[in-house]
Order: sequence, then C-alpha cells, then structure tokens
Amino acid sequence: MRLFFRLWLCAVFFSVSAVSGADRNALDELYRRGQVLEGMYRRPVSTGKGPAMLLLCGGRPWLANDFAKIFIRAGFRVNLLNGVYLAGLSGASIKITPDDLRELTPLDGITPEFDNLAAYKIVFVNLISAENQEKLFTPERIGKHEKFVAGGGALVLTVNAPESLGELLPVRKSPAMDSMEWIEEGDFFARRPAGKDFEILPEKWKLYGAFRNASCGENAEILADITDEGGHPVGIYLAQKKYGKGKVIFWNA
Repeated sequence: MRLFFRLWLCAVFFSVSAVSGADRNALDELYRRGQVLEGMYRRPVSTGKGPAMLLLCGGRPWLANDFAKIFIRAGFRVNLLNGVYLAGLSGASIKITPDDLRELTPLDGITPEFDNLAAYKIVFVNLISAENQEKLFTPERIGKHEKFVAGGGALVLTVNAPESLGELLPVRKSPAMDSMEWIEEGDFFARRPAGKDFEILPEKWKLYGAFRNASCGENAEILADITDEGGHPVGIYLAQKKYGKGKVIFWNA
C-alpha cells in the first residue's frame, strides 16, 4: 500500500503542471493539512517492549528511525518523533526524495506528547540544534518537564541542551570558556562510568565531534569524564542530577 502511495505521489509531481488551478489548489490543501505526510509516515506510535521512552530526534527522518531501533533492541518501548513530527525543529529536510519540487510541511507531534508525559519513563532529546531547542523548550514546556522529572521520570539531554532549562540542567557553561570545543581525531577519550551496569563497555573509547565546555551544576555528579591521551580529565562526558523523585542526565555528545 505504501509503495502504491509513493508511485501515486511521484505521478502527482510529474503531472502537477498539467492540472487545473482548482486541482492544484486541492493538492496544496492536502499538503497544508499534512495528509500527504500522514499517508507516507504513520502517526507516532510506540514500538518495542519495556520502559516507555519518548525520543525526539532531529536530522533526516530515516537516520532518526535507525537511532530509535538501537533503543528498541535494548529493551525499550520507543515512541519516536522524527523530523516529520518535530514541527520544523529537526534542522533537516523531510523531502521524500532529494529532487522533490517542494519541501513538505512538518507536523506537530510535540504538543500532544508533551501533554502526555506521564505515559513515559524517559524523555530523550537528540540531534536538535541549540537554537531549535530554545524554541522547543518554552517556559510552559519546561514546567511540564519539571513536573515529569520531579514525579520520577528521567530526562536525557545532549550537547545542545539550552541554558533556559535552568535547574533541570546538570551542567553549567564554564564562564571562562567557549560553549563548544571541537575535538580532533585521537585527541580525546570518554572514560567508562563506574558501576556494574557499565562493565560491558570498554575502559575508554575515542571521541569524534564536539563537546561542551561545562562545569558540574549544583546537586549534580559526574558519571564519566572526557580525558586527553594522557588520561587527564578535560571535560564532562556524562553527568546526572537528581530532581525530586527523578533524574536528568546530560550526555556531552
């Protein structure tokens, strides 16, 4: 059925110049109302078994889909909001094919899920730029996450987590440093966190990309350091803060 829909959509693109003005207006209305996207991508629905996770993952939709599969295989029940459902905050195109004539309008899957945070054990925000996370975490939504975490939920944040999260954020930007430090290949490593839960991991591994120069916030603890080749700590890789009955985890990647 989905293949048929793709073929139909391609035919529409090839023939759109030949349709009447009324038909073109009708097609535009389908795009505006999201019905084309809803036909191509099912509405967000939890997949897997285990603790319920709401995963907001930017970038191209199929890359987010692959990221979600990691957690599904690890034993989580994941409800993924990829770029199709991030209301324009994914930072990447959601075109069905690169040569599509129009950029599709993303749908808003965020609002209904943020109104239903009690259904989840974990909220994970990944691959959304700092600028777009400022838009994502409005004061009202921050309040909802404060209630979610205080009630026993876990919030997982990554390198672009905004300062506007305030007391939820386990780290603070170091005042004498830039917010980001680019890592050259082979220069820096992540150290394995202590504890039996992490014994499956190697003692250390190379890092690639960027990390945030930050200091540990109040009532937070460092679970894993970033070190140089000599093993000297140069940054925070993983930090955790207890907040009410729950916790917030900062992953510096």
